[in-house]
Amino acid sequence: MVFLDEIQEYPKVCVVSGDETREYQPNEFKWRFLSLDIRVYVEDQEDPQEVLARLMEDIERVIDENDILTYDDTVSPNLTTTSLTLQSLSTDEGGLAPLGIGEMTLECRY
Repeated sequence: MVFLDEIQEYPKVCVVSGDETREYQPNEFKWRFLSLDIRVYVEDQEDPQEVLARLMEDIERVIDENDILTYDDTVSPNLTTTSLTLQSLSTDEGGLAPLGIGEMTLECRY
């Protein structure tokens, strides 16, 4: 994540991983869950919330189209994620115009 005064070019997209939790299953199998936060910064003199909404929709579409990702290709078969699930969306609701800030929280299951 960055501070607003550090941003030189807009739009700016930052991705930060959060905590990992585990769910233990029979036969020594375990699900891993990783939270991911995506923060989006935009600037527009006319309608920053519209620009922000379009960019966040684009990011959501990319996530939906790439639900399964390979995260370790050194083993056979490759280790992949099972799902990327959008948990929450929020914006600054226009309070920082002409800037706009949005945040998406994802859960990655692998």
